[in-house]
Amino acid sequence: MNQPYPYSNDRPPPAGGNWQAQPPRQLPVNLTQPGVILWLRVFAGLGILVALGSLLLGIYGAGFAEYVDAAEKRENLLIGGFLIIFSLVILGLYPALLAAPRKPWFHTYATTVLAVSIVLSCNIFAIVLLIFWVQQPVRNWYNQDAHAADAFL
Repeated sequence: MNQPYPYSNDRPPPAGGNWQAQPPRQLPVNLTQPGVILWLRVFAGLGILVALGSLLLGIYGAGFAEYVDAAEKRENLLIGGFLIIFSLVILGLYPALLAAPRKPWFHTYATTVLAVSIVLSCNIFAIVLLIFWVQQPVRNWYNQDAHAADAFL
């Protein structure tokens, strides 16, 4: 019989043959955590502090809106409500960034949160952090890119 692949996986090797199964190739394990993960945690911690300050300022502005005239009352309620909503969104998204678990879904979550931070506050630090966050060492650390193995083989 003429077969293009005489030693296929669906049948055993011939008797007396010297064919042996090769172990699967392993990716090198990167034990060093990328530095951008520390900066992500610093960014999240500072963002939580700013959001808490914004929440208190929004509550203060909206709470004292009744003690001013009608035009300022509407402004205080609008600005206070915006600050409250803004800070609640940030306080809902940022605490998970402090934990930074080494899971594939976390890389996508952090990328989304950084993009939301850029849209919400035009934060220059989020832009710089996002540039370093999407680079290959971070993706390899979180095992995000399925084709990253090709670079090592």
